[in-house]
Amino acid sequence: MPEMKNPRLFQRPQDLYLASADKISSIVERVQQLSYFFKEPSIDKYYSVIGGLSGLNHLLVIDPKEIVFFDINEDAIPYCNFIIELVKGCESHTDFIESYFLRKVEGSLNENNQEDYLSKPIDEQRLETTLSKLSEESQNVYKQAVLPLVKGEAPLEASNCMRVVPCWNPHHRVPVGGGEATGCDESGKRVPNTNTFFYGYGWLHNKENYNKVKENLASSAVQVK
Repeated sequence: MPEMKNPRLFQRPQDLYLASADKISSIVERVQQLSYFFKEPSIDKYYSVIGGLSGLNHLLVIDPKEIVFFDINEDAIPYCNFIIELVKGCESHTDFIESYFLRKVEGSLNENNQEDYLSKPIDEQRLETTLSKLSEESQNVYKQAVLPLVKGEAPLEASNCMRVVPCWNPHHRVPVGGGEATGCDESGKRVPNTNTFFYGYGWLHNKENYNKVKENLASSAVQVK
């Protein structure tokens, strides 16, 4: 069996995914399949890899008594705790995006106009509001892992998240190249590794979906390990 070039790949801080690198259309289809099989949504335990947070979408159709988020990357643990705290502290899917990206969403926000959205200066007052929703540990996670990217600063070394964006075409691949600084987009062009929340789809489709996930995170016994 050939030796791996980097046996610790996906176990380093720079291998952390801040948002999804999956195709949301496939995830939504899987959620629809789950809703067919789980006529009774109440289940005892739900396990999900943290990864790019895609597992949050399954909480739209199941109501677990206990949720276990896990990951091979230790740095994913405090990041997942941060996301859970932020979800619980926000009123809607739009509030979540505004709190994460520190910019007000005016009108519609999608993959076609998000560059204009991200070109706006960050709102320092919104930053204070975001931090007020978080524990001290999660504040540090936000300041160290998220805030530089939200400000548009590229990581100094190759990372699985060279940029994080709110939106992406639901039918297009998300460009990520494991262990490198770039990945191939839908056209095959190499671009900076991108993570996205797919705002407007899945658990961030609307306020109803958001609150369903928020309620599950609040009512279930959640472990992150």
